[in-house]
Amino acid sequence: MKWGNPNSKALYIERVGVNVDYSRQGIGSIMLKHAITLTKQMNVKYLRLFVVNINKPAINLYLKNGFRQVDGIYEEIIDANLTFHEYGFEKDVLR
Repeated sequence: MKWGNPNSKALYIERVGVNVDYSRQGIGSIMLKHAITLTKQMNVKYLRLFVVNINKPAINLYLKNGFRQVDGIYEEIIDANLTFHEYGFEKDVLR
């Protein structure tokens, strides 16, 4: 991944999800805004994450909340028949 500044402090979101019964109600944005606030309070410059390339709703959520997609694709090989291709996203929260 070509992060904005790979040597700057960064926090990573490992996994996030919203129950399908509650989707499209702004809950994902609320969670991201809370994570952004915590990152700022810790004086950490970047909030970063990976998302599977076919997860369009999540990609749209991150873009809507000011994250930018960085260059590169991370491949996570699960087994001989399954490989995830993931994009990296980051937000400079101190900007």
